[in-house]
Amino acid sequence: MTIVLHVIPSCIDFTTSESIRICQQYDPRCERQIIVASKIDKHDQGIGEKLQGIGAGSIYLSLGCVAVLNRKQEEIDGKVSFAEMRRREENFFRTNPAFLNVPKEYLGSRELVKKLVSIQQDRIRSILPTIIDEVKQKLQETRNILSQHPSAILTENDARIAFIEILRNYRTEVEKCCKGDYAIDTEKATNGFDPLNTQNWDERIAFHLKMFVKAISTQLHEILSKFSLTKQKTNIANIIDENYGGGLPNFPTSNIVQQLYQPCHKKLEEPCKQLVAYVAKYMVACLEYILKKVLPAEASYKDALVHEISKIVKATIEKSKEKCLESVQQMLEMEERVFTVNPQYMKTFTELKKSEPENDTLLGLRSYCSIVHARIVDHLSQLCVYWFVRNGLLALDKKLNTAFTPAELLKIMKDLPIVEQKRAALKRSIDSMERALATAEED
Repeated sequence: MTIVLHVIPSCIDFTTSESIRICQQYDPRCERQIIVASKIDKHDQGIGEKLQGIGAGSIYLSLGCVAVLNRKQEEIDGKVSFAEMRRREENFFRTNPAFLNVPKEYLGSRELVKKLVSIQQDRIRSILPTIIDEVKQKLQETRNILSQHPSAILTENDARIAFIEILRNYRTEVEKCCKGDYAIDTEKATNGFDPLNTQNWDERIAFHLKMFVKAISTQLHEILSKFSLTKQKTNIANIIDENYGGGLPNFPTSNIVQQLYQPCHKKLEEPCKQLVAYVAKYMVACLEYILKKVLPAEASYKDALVHEISKIVKATIEKSKEKCLESVQQMLEMEERVFTVNPQYMKTFTELKKSEPENDTLLGLRSYCSIVHARIVDHLSQLCVYWFVRNGLLALDKKLNTAFTPAELLKIMKDLPIVEQKRAALKRSIDSMERALATAEED
């Protein structure tokens, strides 16, 4: 609350003061104003009542009015001390008949000081608890800001300790994402999720691997379902009849089955390798995202460290991609030959025979393609987990641990002067607020 101190000569009408007139707009109830009646030795008649807000030329203020005796020019030139002026002022009010019946609190600079001190004390008492609460809140906010700053990195040992902590947090976060141990966001519904759209990618590794395989599984099913398409059934049946090899019509040679299957098999390579490429691209983006997430937000070395670690991540994932593609190629080569001992083949064949009594060879191909589809999808899933997760992500920690020398780490992570200055300023601010609170609580 602001107090307005009007200094008005005692001989004029208080109500005509320009400052009084202005204050009426902002303090119409006159609760935050005090009049200091100066030049009291030149007062007019009825000054005693005027000081108390009574009579013509006066104005009633909640905080009242105090008369003071000013130094004359000759007293100023004579360098009369304030102590002497206070004595003269007290003598003036004591001996002047006009002030004999005026209460003491209206007279003298000493009373003015007392009144101002009392107002200040009341104000402090009323707002001090609020101020203390605000300081405590600001102190906590400043501590939080300081806690977000990483520890000072000035030596090789500092850099090594900070780097080990970063790797520990990085490894923990990656392992959680691989296991599916992440917060469930109901807004990220799996319905209509397109894993091939990079805008949908996030750190949910287990979920994304599943959705990648699911998307490729759909493509594989479209390729292998050729023998189930109505428009293809007649053509395929004719081909079987025309190429049974001169033997019995219901016993086509294995060569015919192999030839019918081969065109479908050749189309499997593209989606299988496409899956590996998508997983590799996703892994690089995901690992960089997780790395930025675990690094301290205020770290001055954040961009530099992300750049260096990302190079190792990309090299590791690229190696995993190469190995996975080799395994996929081996898998596709093995799948070239039509063969299965899976009991599900005969079960599927029998069920199809009941519902669709058509050419047995065609039914056999349809049954076999369903086995191949399930077999390839499972194998692809295992290969991606084996090469990208087990031999990629989870092996990355060992590579990063030995990737940098202490000198290289210090060069990358050493604090910039401006960061150290900011940290020091926060510590000084915290210290000042703690001392202020301790003083306030003592009082």
